[in-house]
Amino acid sequence: AESLAKKISMENPYASPLAKELDNITLDSYVKSNLRTQSARDVIQAAVRASMGTEMCRLSALFFIAYANAAGGVMRLFLAKEGDAQELRVKGGTQQLSTIMASKIGDNNVLLKEPVVSIEQDDTGITVTTLNGKSLRAKYLVSTMPPNCLNRVHFSPPLPEGRRMLMHNMPSGHLTKFIVTYDKSYWTEEGYSGEIVSNGGLSNIDGISNGPLSVVYDATTNNGVPALVGFIAGRQGIEWAGVEAEVRKKAVLEDLAKCLGSWAKSPTSFIEKNWSDELYAGGCPVSFNVPGVAYSFQYLRKPEGRIFWAGTETATIWTGYISGAIQSGKRAAMEVLHNLSPNLVTEEELQGTHYDITSVADYVNPQLQHLEAKMMDQVDVVIVGAGVSGLTAGYRLLQKEPHLKIVVLEANDRVGGRTLTLDVCLPSGRKEPFDFGGQWVCTTQTHVMNMIKELDLEVYRQNTSGKKVAWVGENPTRHVYDTEFPFNDCSEIQGFIEEMEELSQKVPIEDPYSSPYAEELDSITLETLLTKKLKNKAVKDAFEAQVRGTLGAESSRLSALYFLAFANSAGGIMRLFLARDGDGQEFRVKGGTQQISQILAAKIGWDKIFLGQPVKIISQNYDGITVTTDGGFIFRGKYAIVSTPPNCTAKIEFNPPMPEIRRLFLNHMPMGHFTKFNIIYDKAYWLEEGLSGELTSNGGKTFVPGISAGPLGIVFDATTDNGVPALVGFIAAKNGVEWNEVDREVRKRAVLEDLAKAFGPWALNPVLYTEKNWSEE
Repeated sequence: AESLAKKISMENPYASPLAKELDNITLDSYVKSNLRTQSARDVIQAAVRASMGTEMCRLSALFFIAYANAAGGVMRLFLAKEGDAQELRVKGGTQQLSTIMASKIGDNNVLLKEPVVSIEQDDTGITVTTLNGKSLRAKYLVSTMPPNCLNRVHFSPPLPEGRRMLMHNMPSGHLTKFIVTYDKSYWTEEGYSGEIVSNGGLSNIDGISNGPLSVVYDATTNNGVPALVGFIAGRQGIEWAGVEAEVRKKAVLEDLAKCLGSWAKSPTSFIEKNWSDELYAGGCPVSFNVPGVAYSFQYLRKPEGRIFWAGTETATIWTGYISGAIQSGKRAAMEVLHNLSPNLVTEEELQGTHYDITSVADYVNPQLQHLEAKMMDQVDVVIVGAGVSGLTAGYRLLQKEPHLKIVVLEANDRVGGRTLTLDVCLPSGRKEPFDFGGQWVCTTQTHVMNMIKELDLEVYRQNTSGKKVAWVGENPTRHVYDTEFPFNDCSEIQGFIEEMEELSQKVPIEDPYSSPYAEELDSITLETLLTKKLKNKAVKDAFEAQVRGTLGAESSRLSALYFLAFANSAGGIMRLFLARDGDGQEFRVKGGTQQISQILAAKIGWDKIFLGQPVKIISQNYDGITVTTDGGFIFRGKYAIVSTPPNCTAKIEFNPPMPEIRRLFLNHMPMGHFTKFNIIYDKAYWLEEGLSGELTSNGGKTFVPGISAGPLGIVFDATTDNGVPALVGFIAAKNGVEWNEVDREVRKRAVLEDLAKAFGPWALNPVLYTEKNWSEE
């Protein structure tokens, strides 16, 4: 790693011949491929957490190696020898650097509590507007904000796509720093330096995967006050920030005691600072690159008109450190002076700036040269998202007012959103359409049924004839049943379903919190509710399998209130799971459900639909909406309709920002995890054996290392309207996450073996196996 770091400079990491390869992998992947023992990996992970505030699995390997290059080597980041990052401390504290410089600049020239919300530049200067309404005019501007905080500022004209790409892909680390003082330095008396490197160890607290510690140092002051300083960082920092301060303090002290001695439990004081609470710092200690965006890194320091960039993330020596902040500030000052009074700046002072002709800082990757902003014609409505919802909105608008000007912006290279119909090539050479996304409709879904009729599409009934199979319980065995739901003849399941159906009727989807039970139900997970109500593990397994197959999530991740409201919108819980008249799996669409979007797109007009254009910014003011895409297109409209899923909408920068309650909502609605498979056979063996093809499974046991259960959850007959025999199933939620970590052939084999256990040995010999992992979208 040290040898590699010498070859990859922070000025332009992508200039390295190894850049693309290293930027396509995480640091975690790189470390695992080079370190065989878990203990060695743990040491590097702990050091990375403390120095960057994040997990190795979130870091671009290329970025980390370039970051190490800026420090003079990898070990320079982690150690405290001469020349290393932790060599010296400042008497009286490092903040003195800023307070003294602020005094020298003039306190009246430093305006506190004035967050910047808008930066506009024109031919003569810059206008800066703060959240409090203060407006300042200047010839030039130097921004020192961390890249991720710049996302909250509206720039006019918009910044180039390369820079915006960086801003959206350079999150800050998560760091809580604590200082613990003692009446004497017990550690030195016992021959210890006070330094600890830890993976946290195991935690006994629910929801916390590891103990809090990562790295600890002796923090005794120059006045002799004995102290230790440490960091709760990365994933540990996020998890431990969610518990009470006293619980966190107790855990820190107990872990210190395990490492250093029982005296650690009795400090004279304990103080901590969670840097994620700092709205305008964005996190700590540094912003970092995720994989896949380093080719735009050269935009980090490149001036944009009258705007110049500083901040420790833009430094080329000791990036991320206080020294890097000073280097970057000096560089930006010289760049501004070069424009204001060129004669005041020497060639030596221009070295390393944008105006240094020997520097590669102004290198522009040809891949990004076409991404300059392209202003499009004014329209009436901009629709974000070309799934069924967005396209329906566009279609209905034009039906009512054909002269309206609309555009539909879609991030993907196709329309349809979470519907996807693919032509599967059969051995005969004939192609048969199969749905790999949403595929079922029913008579109680009146809106989609009316649309299907309007678009001249047809439906056909889901096969339910034959007995069903369940594979659930502590030691799963094959259970064949002919009732609507597994173990439906069990009094416990009957009583539970009746109670849940009645409860869901009292939780309306329009406003779940209007229910008298809302607070109680929203404070527990669905899993908690199931555990309380269902004592039979097989029955509970069956219900949880249906939840996974419907929502793609574990019941432990779902609010009980939300699930009941979700069921309410369908007309009841069993409506979600079954295939009777009016149930969620009643019908399928001949030719596939993606046709709905494709036909709607044709009716709207393909010239109005822009594919491959992820929306990055939506700005609004008194005279309309401005929407900027990842491809550099700018659309002006009177109104915007956003039809993207909440977790995708959260990635869009809104100016002015959305209300906090909406942002909280968007950031707490994650998407489910789903891999859907279609398996074609030469004949419908299951029907010949009197089975419907329906399976409910908890996955059962597996012997694949690192996998907690087999892949199967829910399976249905997927025979097409043209008679091609097939089964469709879902590897969902935790099962989906785990099984997507193994090779496709291993996953396929596990699916087929589990189908054989449930249905018979013929399941091992399909004609064709195809799958779609929706987490890759």
